[in-house]
Amino acid sequence: MTTTIPADGVKDFNRPDPLVQFLRAPFHARSYTGLIYLMLSMPLGIVYFTFLTTGLALGVGMLITVIGLPVLGLTLWGGWWLAALERQMAIGLLGAKVPPMGPTPFRSGLGFRHDLEAFLSNSVTWTGMLFLGLKLPLGLISFVLAVTLIALSTSFLLVPFAYPMSLIEMDSVILWWVDSPGEAALCFLVGLLLSYVSLLILNGLAAFWKAVAVAMLGGERHVAPGAGKPMALAPVEPVSVEPEAPAE
Repeated sequence: MTTTIPADGVKDFNRPDPLVQFLRAPFHARSYTGLIYLMLSMPLGIVYFTFLTTGLALGVGMLITVIGLPVLGLTLWGGWWLAALERQMAIGLLGAKVPPMGPTPFRSGLGFRHDLEAFLSNSVTWTGMLFLGLKLPLGLISFVLAVTLIALSTSFLLVPFAYPMSLIEMDSVILWWVDSPGEAALCFLVGLLLSYVSLLILNGLAAFWKAVAVAMLGGERHVAPGAGKPMALAPVEPVSVEPEAPAE
């Protein structure tokens, strides 16, 4: 009898439901590496924005001279490496499966003209620059949201440790004066709930960054043929066993 095991169409019954994975996310280490990514988004966005605006403005402004094009070229080249840094951060901190960016610029050994054409025709060169440009506005939103949620959750969690000198205020307006152990315990429980909900929100934001990184920091056309595809198992050939001859 010949037995074959199909490579495709095999359902993994041990894989949890996506909703269950999302609700369990605050208990996984990836949630906190994603939080690090969100906290770094604004300072890195400022660096990228400064680099791009300075390089592009200087290069365009000096196109009438001989150094305008080299400045623009160096800006694009530097942007490619900054995008490569962002790709590695997305892989390491967000767990993103980002496709390769393509060949390393100007390393083929086939001549400057060939390398320049390959670099400019690579779509990741331009989508990577766009990603760097979006890093500041989206990074600012991510940073502010992360800091606000963390501060709000932590303020409730610390109430029992500061009792009886505890109060909840917003914009110098006292919303709640905690003057009993029961209220302090209630604040702590509210803080736990806020921490859980905050991590879910921040995980969703990290998932957004993960999707953007996959879409803009790599290209499927640079994936090696056959890479990442499941290997089909060869059919199992029947084995025939001949009966032993009776002993004389």
